[in-house]
Amino acid sequence: MPQGVDNNTQPFLIILFAALALSYLSFTGITFINGKPVDMFSEVRKDIISTHQQTKNSYIDSLNKLLKNNAIVKKDSDVVTSHGLEHFLLALNNLPKAKNKIRIAWFGDSMIEGDLVTNDFRKLMQKTFGGNGVGYVGVTSPTAQFRGSINHTFSGWKTYSFHDKPPKGLQLSMSGYTNINNGNAKVKYTASKEYNAFGDVRLLFSSSDYGSINVQADTFEREVFIDSINGTGTVAIWDSTPCKKLIVDFNKTQAQYYGMYFDNGTGVYVDNFSFRGNSGIPLSEIPTTVLQKMSKDENYQLVVLNYGLNIVAHNQKNYDWYERAFKKRWHT
Repeated sequence: MPQGVDNNTQPFLIILFAALALSYLSFTGITFINGKPVDMFSEVRKDIISTHQQTKNSYIDSLNKLLKNNAIVKKDSDVVTSHGLEHFLLALNNLPKAKNKIRIAWFGDSMIEGDLVTNDFRKLMQKTFGGNGVGYVGVTSPTAQFRGSINHTFSGWKTYSFHDKPPKGLQLSMSGYTNINNGNAKVKYTASKEYNAFGDVRLLFSSSDYGSINVQADTFEREVFIDSINGTGTVAIWDSTPCKKLIVDFNKTQAQYYGMYFDNGTGVYVDNFSFRGNSGIPLSEIPTTVLQKMSKDENYQLVVLNYGLNIVAHNQKNYDWYERAFKKRWHT
């Protein structure tokens, strides 16, 4: 033992060193079974891979049972009539053959802000069914500073939403927001560690005029023309060599801008439509025609409604009114 350490202190130091050694082994994932060192992290990884395969197999098994018992398949056509999750599971099953994109619209309040929950779900789905990209991101966002799945800054915008109603002639998108150029409008997106490149980027907008936007992707630059359209639509602003940084200047056109779709290849994409303090009922302010058109254009096969906490009140036990309000909006 080092000089200056008395005999009474030695047992304590031995215990301390042993504890530190065990802590280190725990941190590195090393443990001992029958006197032999075993890398537990490796074992956990094997369990995760096994669970992942079991989950995928369970999707297929569930789909087969649903199709056998409930779905109505017309053999003389490609039309399949199914209900609820059957339709979604069928789309997943046909994805390798169809080689297209399936989108999931996840609506919620602050519980999913910053891509919380949806990012984990997205990565699991893309690992199993393909796809690589963060999906929809607004032109502006109150959560841009703490969203980890993409780096996002913007300036020069006037934003309208459920809280700040747009003037007549402007309409909200599925996200509950719309943005117009308020002078020198720009937006910048930088890839994150989780989604480290942008491969296919489209702009969602609505315009009754013509113009152009300037797009700078890494060291490349191009001008993209915005056409006059009836309602909402998208325009590809980048589909070349994958880039890590995208800067868009909107000064040469006047339109309503909603957001960008960041996709990369066929597969599943989960779009986060979060809105702080939302009960879900304000979604009724989005025209049905907008929802229908976007659902058709973007191939939305599943809609998740993640609401409820913002209407909870002390001592209130009956929420039938909330159920009726949702049914009125979503069962039309």
